[in-house]
Amino acid sequence: MKVPYSWLREFVEVGLPAEVLADRLTMAGLEVEELVRVGEDLGAMRVGQIKTCGKHPNADKLTLCEVFDGQRTLQVVCGATNQKAGDKVAVAYPGQRFVSLKTGEETVLKTAKIRGFESQAMMCSEVEVGLGEDAADRVGEAGIMILPEETEVGASFVEAMGIADAVFDIAVMPNRPDVASVLGVAREVAALFDLPLREPDCSVTEAGTKPVEKWAEVEILAPELCSRYVARIIDGVTVGPSPLWVRQRLMKVGVRAISNIVDVTNLIMMELGQPLHAFDYATIKDGHIIVRRARAGETMMTLDGQERALDEEMLVIADASRAIALAGVMGGENTEVEAHTTTVLLESACFEPGCIRRTSRRLGLPSESSYRFERGVDPGLQARAAARAARLMAELGGGAVMPGAVDVVARPVESQRVTVRTERVNRVLGTELSHGEIETMLRRMRFHVVGSGDGETVVENPSYRVDLEREIDYVEELARLYGYEHIPTPVSSTKIVPHEESAGERLETFSKNVLTGFGFFEIINCNLISDKAAGAVGELFFDSPVEPVRVLQAKSADLVNLRPTLLAGMLETIARNHRQRRLDVKLFEIGRVHLAGRDGTPVERVAVSLGLSGKRDEESWARRSGDADFFDLKGAIEGYLDAAGVGAVSFVPERNGLFMPGQCASVRAGDAVLGLCGRASTAAAAAFDVGAPAYVAELDLEALARLARFVSEYEPLPVYPGTRRDIALVVSEATPFEAVLEALESVKVPILRGVKLFDCYRGEQVGAGRKSLAFSLEYSSAAGTLTDKQVEKAHARIRKALLEKLECEVREG
Repeated sequence: MKVPYSWLREFVEVGLPAEVLADRLTMAGLEVEELVRVGEDLGAMRVGQIKTCGKHPNADKLTLCEVFDGQRTLQVVCGATNQKAGDKVAVAYPGQRFVSLKTGEETVLKTAKIRGFESQAMMCSEVEVGLGEDAADRVGEAGIMILPEETEVGASFVEAMGIADAVFDIAVMPNRPDVASVLGVAREVAALFDLPLREPDCSVTEAGTKPVEKWAEVEILAPELCSRYVARIIDGVTVGPSPLWVRQRLMKVGVRAISNIVDVTNLIMMELGQPLHAFDYATIKDGHIIVRRARAGETMMTLDGQERALDEEMLVIADASRAIALAGVMGGENTEVEAHTTTVLLESACFEPGCIRRTSRRLGLPSESSYRFERGVDPGLQARAAARAARLMAELGGGAVMPGAVDVVARPVESQRVTVRTERVNRVLGTELSHGEIETMLRRMRFHVVGSGDGETVVENPSYRVDLEREIDYVEELARLYGYEHIPTPVSSTKIVPHEESAGERLETFSKNVLTGFGFFEIINCNLISDKAAGAVGELFFDSPVEPVRVLQAKSADLVNLRPTLLAGMLETIARNHRQRRLDVKLFEIGRVHLAGRDGTPVERVAVSLGLSGKRDEESWARRSGDADFFDLKGAIEGYLDAAGVGAVSFVPERNGLFMPGQCASVRAGDAVLGLCGRASTAAAAAFDVGAPAYVAELDLEALARLARFVSEYEPLPVYPGTRRDIALVVSEATPFEAVLEALESVKVPILRGVKLFDCYRGEQVGAGRKSLAFSLEYSSAAGTLTDKQVEKAHARIRKALLEKLECEVREG
């Protein structure tokens, strides 16, 4: 909201520098985002008087003038023709900078010789002084701006014409519609500095013998969207340009001048905060105004020349045959005030904020009017605003205001009373204000005090403060007036006790860090599942129907059971990604699961689930990746448990309905069973609509927490080089890899640093029912570089131990 300081002072006489007032308003909750000095860039311009004016000797479309600026006479070559000798004009000198309002481009005035005659200055039009890029063309006065006859020659142009000003750009919060006007800000200033407020004169002189009821009729068919509608008639007007003071005011607040009648509606809206609209009365059928909802499929042409498709959620102003305006947003082209208009129907209404907001957003049609209606206008202002605007229209347009006003109140607005307790105010603010001080402050803010006594003040809510509903709202108002900077801030000492993570919490944090480091993305699913999902996991995962824990007051018919496993949500998430053509997924979830115990009491545990599908790695033009399989899931689990310090991990083949036969294993650490992993079975994929192979696992986080060892072990990088030896073992097909690895690790060889399986071969060379497992053994020592003799001795020990512990043949390379 732009508020010119000169306009503000018409309502409250404040003598502070603009910068000081801007700081005080900001501290009171009305943030001044910017303070703009208007006219500073025109400070060098002066008022001049044309001494002579004639046709340019060498150009048909140019004039040659002599202009006296109070000190000297200047020769000016001009393209305008509306000036004459004796006119007072605005004179700009070489070096003056002008910025186009339309393009933002800057030009600098220079002395120039035009057709043989030097132009030593420039007589300015309204465009150059910022009264609008096309204002002159619109009002029929294209050319030089002619100043009033009483303007003093030689005076500063910006001071003589009142252009010099400070404009406050105030951020209006959605809950403060009362300050979306100059009067509203003036109320705040008057309260802050305890100054008298000069209310605007809203009286009107009526003329004519035909009362307004004979001219117009108003019918409100949507009272829930329009609580009040006031109409006035101004007859015999002449549409033309507004006087300079009106255009200057509108320019300062960022509103484009159009014509005297339309400019009045904008002027009063900025002054009082009440949006108004002027209709060409001759275009309204039978003078009948109907406030109704738009009809399905209805259209109308708005003032911007766009045809708008309307719906039943929108409110329109209509006559007996058509919609003529979008209520609170924009008028219609078919009833626009134009040069030939002689009779004006003036609208002043109160519309429901939500309806105006929806209409403006849906049509992408914000306006100064909708800006105010969306926040809520004063429901008691319509008649006063209409009277003030009607009087000004008659003054500027030369018409007469018809007697009376059509004032239809569909929903009376009742004032609300709130009790403000002195004890409550001081307790909330930490102040020691007396009852009398609080009452005085409330009166300064022009709240209606209707009762006082026993430490309580009864306040009646003013109609323009639609945001005040409760006692705490008035406490906030008192804080703003008292000054936030004056409210004491007690210093209290608080002992901050650091939170010590439990083993379970530490494991959850650790798990998230490790799994995201492995390239998995965390998901969070709802802990409620449907009967269908509960039945599916019960029959498949638990191999028998389970009794789910039901929710007593479920908010959805589909989500009625606490989840017994995380795998239902994991499979549903993988399926959702597949449907969206995101086939490559690596996911994990940590959460609580519930099962009904033998006595019916819910048993809760914390679990972690993993899910893989699609490619094992991200592909690019330089690298192709194979599909993820069971061993990718197994490797991720091994890495995760290894990082947690869980030793002796094994995978034991299992059978479970949720997993494919032959691709399912229980995850164990010694005798403890941590969970299950494997590929989702055909039945599970069908139950959860999974469209591609998916590999999932669920581990018991509580069981894992009992085994985890968060001990960071540091092993320095080797200083001396190591060496590698390969060994291949031919064993029975039934011999598991874990047995071979256990035999290798059982040999206590200090210089053996690592064992890695790099090949598994089956074929004619090893015979049927047998396989060859090839290992790479890494040897190194921190004491020095190993000799061949040391390495061979250690390698021989390992070969011998393998032959003794396993039924195998040793092949070396």
